Amino acid sequence: MAAKTIDQMRSDLELITNQFPVAKLLTLDSIELWIKHIARKGKLTASSVTRIVGSGRNFYKYLQSIKEVSKTDINPFIVPDEFRISNKPNSKSLNKTQSYIPYTSSEVTNLYHQALSDEDEKLANLILLGMNTGARIEELCSLMCKDIDLNELSIAFRDTKTEAGDRVIPIHSYIQERVEDLTIIQQMITYSQVYLRISMGID
Repeated sequence: MAAKTIDQMRSDLELITNQFPVAKLLTLDSIELWIKHIARKGKLTASSVTRIVGSGRNFYKYLQSIKEVSKTDINPFIVPDEFRISNKPNSKSLNKTQSYIPYTSSEVTNLYHQALSDEDEKLANLILLGMNTGARIEELCSLMCKDIDLNELSIAFRDTKTEAGDRVIPIHSYIQERVEDLTIIQQMITYSQVYLRISMGID
């Protein structure tokens, strides 16, 4: 988790615990009134309200785990209707977001060829791998040599955005040679760094 995210969650929790110093004050009505108050006073966006409520929900789950509140109690941190965000066209939500529109196959191909034309090899490799794995850019950028099994021709995605995102996928024949080349290059870089550290007497 990014340091900025952790700091924001800490700030949200301080906001919550300053208002509700004891667990018995955490009720549906009191939290809804408080959320509406701080949102209007601070002119918070729907996204900020959703984030604060999300931090509150996680905090309440923690309180349930340590038996400070009953596990059967309904989590009282709920986003008020006027601050709900929806990307559904028929939603009555006041805060609508535009759904992501995926690129078409031809658009992705054009992006790949444009990256090649611009001699941006790193971007071209990312696009090529994304095209043939369906992985997020952050998943591709966090791959390590140990995640790639050239014997089994598979790629393991670990520590992803969600537990369901952890997976092992086969390497498509179309990108097999490129993956092998990239893996070998990365291994050579790693070995060079290790050799350099040893030669300099760095543990």
